[in-house]
Amino acid sequence: MIGTFFLPLGYDILFKTILDYTNSYLITDLVFYSISFMFLITYLIITKKNIATDVDKRISQANIEILKIKSKL
Repeated sequence: MIGTFFLPLGYDILFKTILDYTNSYLITDLVFYSISFMFLITYLIITKKNIATDVDKRISQANIEILKIKSKL
């Protein structure tokens, strides 16, 4: 709970610091998105999740729900 309070404060300060260093909003955004992407990849590696199979399962479930709705009409 305390992390959700302090996270935005640190994020703003860090973002402003990098923005002052690079003098470019685009580069600063790319830095932060790159960091987020690295954390995502690390999470996927640690948990051994496969995005393709998860997306395939969700699409299959959505198709089943659509077919159920169509059959009711």
